[in-house]
Amino acid sequence: MGDASALQRASPVATQALGMAYAELGEEPALARQLLEKARRIGGDNALLRQALGKLPRA
Repeated sequence: MGDASALQRASPVATQALGMAYAELGEEPALARQLLEKARRIGGDNALLRQALGKLPRA
């Protein structure tokens, strides 16, 4: 699909939502991790980010 820099550039909420969806579905784990880490960088850490990151395989 691409990398996180090409998706959801300005919205930490949209970035987090897309990353969480991928994590929940178990699809695109590398992209999910990129999106969730990007959401953390631009919007700060939160419990939902940590939970979603915990569902992904270790990098």
